[in-house]
Amino acid sequence: MVRKIEINFAEDVELTDDIEQQLLQIAGEICRAYELAHPGRVMWPAGIGGKITFMPLTAEDERERGIEFDDDTFEIDCYAREGDETERARHTPPPWRPQHPSKQAVTAVALQMLKPTVTNVSWGAR
Repeated sequence: MVRKIEINFAEDVELTDDIEQQLLQIAGEICRAYELAHPGRVMWPAGIGGKITFMPLTAEDERERGIEFDDDTFEIDCYAREGDETERARHTPPPWRPQHPSKQAVTAVALQMLKPTVTNVSWGAR
């Protein structure tokens, strides 16, 4: 079992909106797999964006520093709690689907993400 996935790049890389959406999709798939394995619980990606490095606890902290972010880090926080009745019904798989998460669903999304992405390619002068 894991609680965190980290990827550290040796150099600065561009994270396009499309790639951020794909990462969010992977996180969502992992959350859905958790829900199937833990009936009655819900999990969802919620905190998405720059990593918070300082969160003010008082109004004085808020005035003096505010919230501080590490813009070099893209972070997705996932939250979980007991589901209410409508959420439990929404996440109950239909009878023809497996009751336990399958690694293939998450792996398929991850493999799609790993396909080479080529952007800003030019061939010769214009």
